[in-house]
Amino acid sequence: MSRVKFTEKIRYLFIRIKYKNRIQFANHAIIQNNVLIRVRENGTIKFGKRPSISANSMLSATNGVLEIGDNVFFNRNCNICCRLSVHIGNNCIFGPNCCVFDHDHLIENKVVKKNEYSVSQISIGEGTWIGAGVIILKGAHIGNGCVIGAGCIVKGDIPDYSIVTSNRDLIIKDLY
Repeated sequence: MSRVKFTEKIRYLFIRIKYKNRIQFANHAIIQNNVLIRVRENGTIKFGKRPSISANSMLSATNGVLEIGDNVFFNRNCNICCRLSVHIGNNCIFGPNCCVFDHDHLIENKVVKKNEYSVSQISIGEGTWIGAGVIILKGAHIGNGCVIGAGCIVKGDIPDYSIVTSNRDLIIKDLY
């Protein structure tokens, strides 16, 4: 067994021991160096079969449920933060530097509340490709087979098999 595979297996076992039932793996995961997987309070992360998480990425669930389908690939520097519900379907690909947030800070009387949040679930359909530097905001529902172009900021509903690109405005058109 190569040194890299041995290191990945140790990292995988450490995560399973540390979080016990709050992180669930259906099958072996590939987790590269400097990946932070954080589960706080009543949070849960559920992995499908064979997820792959590249270096310097962070997956976090604080009181929320983060569900990741089978064969999902996160390129380097991805940041997924869940406080309510984030569901990622099977066979999704995330480019580098993607961010997914199912929450915003609350603002009251022109003051941003440090530890208070407005939350809304996110769902990403099967076979979706999320390009480099995409930011997915609370309440986003992305259909199956979509392509989200590099640098887009996504919120709201994206129909199945759509391609989303960004000029100044969000442009949605049929992929096929």
